[in-house]
Amino acid sequence: MASLLAVLKPDPASLKATPYGQYFSAPAGSIAGVSKPLIFFHGGWGKVDAAASAQWAISKWSPRLVVNIGTAGGFSGRIREGEIVFATRTIVYDIVERMGSAQEAIDDYTTELGPPPDSLKEMVHESPIISADQDIDPERIPELLLKYNAVAADWESASIARICKKNNVQVIILRGVSDVVNTSGSRTYGNLQDFETQSRHLMARLLALLSRVV
Repeated sequence: MASLLAVLKPDPASLKATPYGQYFSAPAGSIAGVSKPLIFFHGGWGKVDAAASAQWAISKWSPRLVVNIGTAGGFSGRIREGEIVFATRTIVYDIVERMGSAQEAIDDYTTELGPPPDSLKEMVHESPIISADQDIDPERIPELLLKYNAVAADWESASIARICKKNNVQVIILRGVSDVVNTSGSRTYGNLQDFETQSRHLMARLLALLSRVV
């Protein structure tokens, strides 16, 4: 939310609180190229708050469309820093099952989202996004690439997609690649300021795409 507020600079008096984060309304025409009113809502980080806040927002506003914008870590060699990923599928990959099949649970939490609209095709990288309550583990990269064929990973996309599908609400997930991770790590690991700087740059680019989907 901090990156979004830094870019849009809404009136502080317009910010309202929820159990998960703040939200504010953007009237029709206040975002370049967008002729509809929008609600910008911060749902928190991690799978738990992402799922709970998505359900909270859907129950409160009954939206026609949810567009999730945020950041993700990219897999080195699969995508470049600064590119925008359109999630065609989301997968929860950090499930550990010791009584049965972990893959069965992973399959159950996988959500198919389909390809991007024509208005976005030339501006995004179509790919699955995998989600877990952790940043990308450099030691697991070869396994993750082989198993899921994704270009990026994050903490929230799989939860948001699942909740939207459960509610029959259309969802678009756009994630900017803040850093790329290889088997040696990432330049942002241990460097939160670098990540925050990248996030602000990406947020402006993500906001510019809203006119193409809403």
